[in-house]
Amino acid sequence: MSQLPEDAVLADFVTELDEWGPDLHAEARSVAGRTRHAQDAFEVAVILGTLGYTDQRARDLGCRDVFDLSEKVEPLLPLFDGPADEPPVGTGAHVSQRPPGPDRMSLGLLLQSMLYSAPWVVAVVALVVARVSFWSTFTALPFSSATSLALFAALVVTGGFMQAFARRGLFYALQHNAPLLRWTLRRTLGAGLAVVLVVIGAGYVILEFVLQAYTPASNRSFLLFGISVGVLLLAFSPLYLARALGEVVVAACAGGLVAVVGASWITEGNYINLYAAQSIQVAAIWTVIIVAVLFDVRVLKRLAAPPVDAVGDFTADNRCVLAPRLGPVVRSVRAYWAYGTGFFALLVVDQLVAGGLWRGFYNYNGVYQVGVGTGLLVLIPTLTYAIAASHLLPATVRRAMTRNRVSAHELINRVLLNFYCRQLAITLAVGLVSGAVLLAATDWLATASLLTAGLDTARDVYTCALTGYILLGIGAFNAGQLFSLGRARMPAVFVWIGAAASLASGLSLSRAWNPTLGPITGMVIGCAVFAIATSVTAYRMFRRFDLNYYRAF
Repeated sequence: MSQLPEDAVLADFVTELDEWGPDLHAEARSVAGRTRHAQDAFEVAVILGTLGYTDQRARDLGCRDVFDLSEKVEPLLPLFDGPADEPPVGTGAHVSQRPPGPDRMSLGLLLQSMLYSAPWVVAVVALVVARVSFWSTFTALPFSSATSLALFAALVVTGGFMQAFARRGLFYALQHNAPLLRWTLRRTLGAGLAVVLVVIGAGYVILEFVLQAYTPASNRSFLLFGISVGVLLLAFSPLYLARALGEVVVAACAGGLVAVVGASWITEGNYINLYAAQSIQVAAIWTVIIVAVLFDVRVLKRLAAPPVDAVGDFTADNRCVLAPRLGPVVRSVRAYWAYGTGFFALLVVDQLVAGGLWRGFYNYNGVYQVGVGTGLLVLIPTLTYAIAASHLLPATVRRAMTRNRVSAHELINRVLLNFYCRQLAITLAVGLVSGAVLLAATDWLATASLLTAGLDTARDVYTCALTGYILLGIGAFNAGQLFSLGRARMPAVFVWIGAAASLASGLSLSRAWNPTLGPITGMVIGCAVFAIATSVTAYRMFRRFDLNYYRAF
């Protein structure tokens, strides 16, 4: 039979606890019943909030607010045992968690972040090495127009589904839940594939039989390229989710090799057999798709594999999990879907205007496309740094929480606000320096490859495109930071406002001023709206980081 402690010992113990103020054992027991181990007082504050504790309730208990209450409750948690399969918090058997991510910028982190753009980089390099440009001013106008429309449609349609899969798929991948990960794959990427087939198929019917636009062969190219590019984008999604960037590079290089070998085979001087070029490009795309899908199978198995330290029959537990209701899942990812769709809409809407949308049709504008296509290169270094900076946020938050008490939330806010402002300034500097280098290399690029031939005649469009895409990169950086705080709705709203501003201003300026400079000016306006709105919002969020981080749980 257990013995009660001696009166003196019991008195000392009670006196020690009384130094914390009122008896908070009930609160500590409630928190301990909700979590196996609290990482810090901030998590205790979150749990108290879910239990209904408010600042007024905390004041009734003799504390300033919920954060002050959490600091007094946290030391009491070791008094209450957690679940039987885990040691109580604070014991020697408790294993510290791994760092949440890199804590400083490094060359390795930048190189890893650049691999996210690997398919794009490999495609550009392959075209430059092969000295070809498959659809530009050197090919037939109907073919270039139909193929460009197919690319635009595939990007806009698949963008939302890729974002939705990334959001929900990561949720189940962290749980190593194979059934729900497959369920998410079917409901997001499967739905994306179905929508691609419907939209591209309907577009082909409209072009061929309703509008009778272009030529029958060009319209078939729209159907073929639209489906191929859409499937390609969806096939890369699981690899990006798992950060299997080596596999992304291998898949992209396989397609690039097919493109280079095929292009060198069909090129005679500056002449390219149009139909042979189309066949080779489709073969390159489907080579990438096949390799990526083979990697997808292995990567998905790795994501769903039980953790090394799993207790019990992990696979059997997962088989007992019921699929969630589709409605709540759709509501949880709809903002991410809207952002992914809107981002690509903002990226391509000016090109539609430049092709004559303001006159009721679309024809490929070769001079305009050379300027904006080359200007896109500035996004590679800008987005590389933006992605790398987003990887630093978790460790920065953990470090700020470790070094400061939660009641000193104003100091934590200043640390995180300084982090955001510093990374935003560096991202902008990277974009400006990269843009200046590309602008200075205009004359060299104009003769370096058929891909950028004629760039010197599109200097004004090129300069504006560099400006707009730097702003677009800033907006993407801000969106990533807001995603980390669970604020996906605001970037989604702002990117669509930017797309609408680009469309409206581009149409107006094309009619009233210049049909070439009007669309690119509209693009700069739309990207500026997106960048400024997200910057202001992110600044406000980081200025009150404690509140917004608390709400993100």
